[in-house]
Amino acid sequence: MKKLDKLENEFLPQVTVDTTEVILEPVKFLQTQTKYLTIANTGQVPVQFEFIKKLNDTSYCKPWLSIRPFVNFIMPGDKCDVTLEVLVDKRTAAQLNSGADKLYDILVLHLEGGKDLFITITASKQFCFPNQLITTTKRQDWQSPQESQRERLCMCCLCNTIP
Repeated sequence: MKKLDKLENEFLPQVTVDTTEVILEPVKFLQTQTKYLTIANTGQVPVQFEFIKKLNDTSYCKPWLSIRPFVNFIMPGDKCDVTLEVLVDKRTAAQLNSGADKLYDILVLHLEGGKDLFITITASKQFCFPNQLITTTKRQDWQSPQESQRERLCMCCLCNTIP
């Protein structure tokens, strides 16, 4: 029975990753930051991996993070370099400034027919990210407010940073 269990385990997909914790430099608005994750097939059978979404999430990673490839096939003895890119843009800055989101994610690396591995992505933000604010002023010669100018303000500390 032990020999059968051992034989069965030898033919399960097995990989190693060079790190399970990716720590990024402070993230700046509209500046891409790239890190790499190496996945090596250390088993005796080909392995297919995929980054999968967590239970209540709609995607396998946060909107400020992109992963390429997020699914791949690795032969025994081969490796795959996965690119992790972080970019905070106007689409994601508001959620980060308000505290509704953080520069933190746990990725689930699923091995088809095998186990799941967890990779933590952590970063801090460089100051605050600009949000666009439309200011409305009232002209003295008009009775109603008119949109007179658009300013870009840093909404988390109102420092009037113009990106």
